[in-house]
Amino acid sequence: MIYKRRDKPIGLRMLELLSKRMSLDSKTMQQYVSLKKGYEGELFFDTFINELKEECIILNDLLLEVNHTVFQIDSLLITQEKIQL
Repeated sequence: MIYKRRDKPIGLRMLELLSKRMSLDSKTMQQYVSLKKGYEGELFFDTFINELKEECIILNDLLLEVNHTVFQIDSLLITQEKIQL
């Protein structure tokens, strides 16, 4: 069961809109392509995870801070036996 759905990253949404309105320079285009491929990979992973028969809790796009360091966990799966990143 998915408790936190995956949203399209704000940076990717902004670059999608900009790419429709103007020509992006090569560095920005490379960033756009990289963000798009990453998001598509996460969506592919989600389809794979949704096929699991085991009862689990799925949390996507967790933004955490530990010791003044901010990091993101793309997907966290919680089952009765273990927690998987």
